[in-house]
Amino acid sequence: MTVDSSGAAYTWNSITMGANANARTVTITGAKNLDITFPASGTSYFGSASGTIATGGGVSSIDGSAATGKLAISIGTGVSPAATGLTVKGGSNNDTITLSNFQVNAVYGNGGNDTFDVSASVYGSGKVVQYIADGVQAGDKIVLKDQGTEVWTSTRVDVSSATSLAAAQGLVLSSLDGSTNGKIKWFVYGSNTYIVESNTNNGTITEAATTDIVVKIAGVVDLSASTLSGNTLTIV
Repeated sequence: MTVDSSGAAYTWNSITMGANANARTVTITGAKNLDITFPASGTSYFGSASGTIATGGGVSSIDGSAATGKLAISIGTGVSPAATGLTVKGGSNNDTITLSNFQVNAVYGNGGNDTFDVSASVYGSGKVVQYIADGVQAGDKIVLKDQGTEVWTSTRVDVSSATSLAAAQGLVLSSLDGSTNGKIKWFVYGSNTYIVESNTNNGTITEAATTDIVVKIAGVVDLSASTLSGNTLTIV
């Protein structure tokens, strides 16, 4: 289906999607700003509460690449983290894409100064890692979990001794106690860049770490000049 965000001057459209588990692709077009919300599964385009996208039970693509207005795309927080198979694409303007504990295969900003809100994307039992597939650029923002007074370490963590991604994450988290104030660090592994926010004190990234956040960014990106305000990291 297609959502056309058009209208008179100064129009700012808003829509909350209903229940249509038969839809596979939602395409967004138009030059007007649009807030589009996909509610929790069971009542939305994402199929059943257990998550059925991977087996064809709901939307697999939210594509705003043809839109020129500002998009605010919001994925409901009730979607099962085990449900996979979704790609989200913003448009050419300054978009905001809010992801929940749903395992999105890839999210694309597609130009503009975009905001990726992953504050509800906890690792949890579904091992949720949100993947920004077209990388980030100066002016983009990543909203992490508000866990008090967040602490950002701008120096890249050396994980060269790690033989797996899990081991690399373990090296980063081993010295972090984020149970009171979230601790945020970054590293490069396998030609990609990772941001990890520890919101616990278990020293590892496991299925029990239900409040930790992991963000994967395509390519090697130098985040050392990036700045943190509250729980929002601005790429510089």
